[in-house]
Amino acid sequence: ALGVAGAPQASISEEARVFADAVAEDLRAAGARAVVVAGEAQPPAVHALAHAINAALGAVGTTLEYTDPVVANAANASDQIAGLRQLVDDLNSGAVEVLVVLDSNPAFSAPADLGFADAMQRARLRVVLGYYNDETAALGNWFVPSTHNLESWGDARAYDGSATLIQPLIDPLYGGHNAHNILSAMLGQTTESDFDVVRGFWQQQSGLEEAEFDNFFAGSLNNGVVPGTV
Repeated sequence: ALGVAGAPQASISEEARVFADAVAEDLRAAGARAVVVAGEAQPPAVHALAHAINAALGAVGTTLEYTDPVVANAANASDQIAGLRQLVDDLNSGAVEVLVVLDSNPAFSAPADLGFADAMQRARLRVVLGYYNDETAALGNWFVPSTHNLESWGDARAYDGSATLIQPLIDPLYGGHNAHNILSAMLGQTTESDFDVVRGFWQQQSGLEEAEFDNFFAGSLNNGVVPGTV
């Protein structure tokens, strides 16, 4: 209906056909101002069709922009399993004195042939930060309950590199900690709160003086994105 060459003909019910025709009409009317998004769990063929429809509508460059994901530019990100395998080898060789696991459960989710759970126990000190007392937590010397994103300060980066600040809605209910607390403690910054860590980092990144940075930080919180980070 949208003029995509090679699109397969689908056999659908009359009710679904009425819906599909209405959607196609809306998309044609919107043209380059429209965008079609395929769900993350959809198969490759559906994603290919979504891209083809967006191209036919003229959405590319208007409502849709293609970028290389930031993780693709990171060191060793091209094969994360290889990195995990190297960690297992280091653990088995006794080269790892301290292993810190942040908000993940590799004893359960790592490929079974890696034998991560057995290798993990060879580290002299095992610290696990997480929400649950799960398989990995059970193997740790220390288990640190994690705060939820809604009760701690933080930051995050989107696929295009743009950064956002995470602002809590409530104080921690159960005395938990987040990754910022754990990493700053490992660096000897034990007196800094997660707010201090996040604010201090972005002040350093911005290069602004205190008074000017206050406006920058408040604006980033208000707008939901840190400017100039794409």
